[in-house]
Parts: sequence; structure tokens; C-alpha cells
Amino acid sequence: HDTGRDRWYVTASWQIPPTPTLPIEVALAHGVIGVDMNADHLAAWRLDTHGNPTGSPRRFSYDLTGTAGHRDAQVRHALTRLLHWAKTCGVRAIAVEDLDFAAEKTRE
Repeated sequence: HDTGRDRWYVTASWQIPPTPTLPIEVALAHGVIGVDMNADHLAAWRLDTHGNPTGSPRRFSYDLTGTAGHRDAQVRHALTRLLHWAKTCGVRAIAVEDLDFAAEKTRE
């Protein structure tokens, strides 16, 4: 409260709770899609209960040339198609490869 100006100020803050993680065995028991991000596409496989890829991969292409807005839209579109496919497969999780190139970080 600012008594000199007869005003009240409210400071609001919130936190997004951390996403709970499941043990891989639990996730695999309920269906998982494994995703590998490449230079121009996402390669996605359904995984069996042991974590092995089954069948042929699905490919979700994107083009990272052009403006930042174009690149962002391309990645969003590929991710949306991946999510729609995951929903039709009935899986409960998506596992994304994490290579952690600590020295080679880029926006994409």
C-alpha cells in the first residue's frame, strides 16, 4: 500500500509444478513412442515393452530454412502431427532422444 498516493499494489507470482516422471518400465507397459530429431525430420517409432523399435519409423518432416517464424511454424507443425499420431496409437508417453550436445547448442 502506497499511503502517499493512496494506491494498492499487488504482486502476483506462480510456478508451474514439475511434470512427474515415470520409470521407463511403467511407461513402456502403457505404450511409448520413441522420437529421434534429425536435421530435417522427426523419426518416430512405437516401442515394444522392452524399449525396442517396432515396425517402420514414421517421418514428420520440417524445413528449417527461412525466417525464424517459418522455422518455428515448421517445428510446431511436425510436433502437432507427431502428437496426433501418438493419440491415434493410444500410447501414454513419448520419449525424445537427448544427446546433450553441451558444446553445440542451437535454438532448434
